[in-house]
Amino acid sequence: RKMGEALFRRGEHQQAMEYLQRALAYLGRPFPTSRWGVRLAIVRQILQQAGHRLLPRLFLRSEGFGSPAAEEQTRLYEAMGWIDYFVDVERLFLEALTLLNVSERNRFSFGIARGSMGIGLISDFLSMFWLGGIYHRRAVALAAEIQHPLAIGLADLGLAFHELHAVGHCDRALELFRRSAAAYREAGELRRWGAAATMVAWVLRFIGHPADSLEQSREILRVGQEAGDPEVWGWGLAELGESLLQAGALEDAAAHLQQAIELFKGIPDDLWVVFTMSDLAGCMLRQGRLKEAVHLLEESSRLSVRRGFKGYDRTQPRLPLAEAYLVAAEQAEQRDRAGWLRKTERACRVVLRQSKVDAVAMPAAYRFQGTYEWLRGRPASAQKWWQRSLAVAARLGARYELGATYLEMGKRLGARADLLRAEAILTDIGARWDLAQVREFLKKAS
Repeated sequence: RKMGEALFRRGEHQQAMEYLQRALAYLGRPFPTSRWGVRLAIVRQILQQAGHRLLPRLFLRSEGFGSPAAEEQTRLYEAMGWIDYFVDVERLFLEALTLLNVSERNRFSFGIARGSMGIGLISDFLSMFWLGGIYHRRAVALAAEIQHPLAIGLADLGLAFHELHAVGHCDRALELFRRSAAAYREAGELRRWGAAATMVAWVLRFIGHPADSLEQSREILRVGQEAGDPEVWGWGLAELGESLLQAGALEDAAAHLQQAIELFKGIPDDLWVVFTMSDLAGCMLRQGRLKEAVHLLEESSRLSVRRGFKGYDRTQPRLPLAEAYLVAAEQAEQRDRAGWLRKTERACRVVLRQSKVDAVAMPAAYRFQGTYEWLRGRPASAQKWWQRSLAVAARLGARYELGATYLEMGKRLGARADLLRAEAILTDIGARWDLAQVREFLKKAS
């Protein structure tokens, strides 16, 4: 297990998993190796968990082995879960269920908190938000009771994802991500600190605090480089690249994102490869490299489907693809326009569906649908979608999205008041590329 954890910290996930699975075999709990073996094991563990919840006196009996063996199992399943979050959602589901069931049978509070967070995360992936909330809150309550920094870090991290994506409470999510990062720092868990700190940087940028996000991204990058941890290093590069992209420093952003992609491919971490390719395509789109952007986005979308990403992990490649198709449809020659509009319609339908399972996707999804309606010659419908985008962006505190929608309305409708609102917001958050667009349209409107 220690060998597996060491390899995990070095970013050598495949070798780490081999050691962790070997450790489970030594404990007499071999992990299934086939896809159907994993699925059958999931069914058995679901039935056990249902028994624990519905008939605890019958099913919650000690298995007879000592707590050190149970604790060792839970540590193994958690370590495997950190790898499979980025690799294999079905195995992650099995690991979380087994971790929780073993811990409950042995009345191991630390493990119950860990397993509850895992089931909450999977429930959110499956859009069962009510169930996810129950398990996340259970994890946080147990972690607070036992006051173990690792339990606190994991439970707060899970509830933060739930608050951000399922509920859309960005301020609450930011508070929880910060608490998680602090707990993991206290425990000396670099990789786990990096995961929480990365989300702090993301939320800060989303709600319009670019300087704070940039500072957090640079710290993640520095820590990852100094520790030689390719995952944390890659997260720092990716977040820094995304901050530079929003600021309009396109060449620097592209360089950081390309370096991050190479690191993630070497781990391998397909989830972050998809995320970062999508951001790199966003750079290309703003540089006028439409064909390259569309190619890269379609490639990242195919990888996302092939890897079976669930829930809010599907958002990242889908939003920029819809945006790219909108640009392509608008720029296309008349003979090609209908084909691009059909692609745009499908892409917008996908992101609207995605917004139902990921609250932070709503402002952009509604804005893109509005622009699609405008391109189809339906201005009244377009304005309704743009107003919905403004309303949800204001509720979420998503200042960049708010500015981007005012810009879209202003340039389409020729509304100077909307352009001035966009200018004020985008100036405040330092979104220079978008700000240049605003000022160009203000000149035309004057």
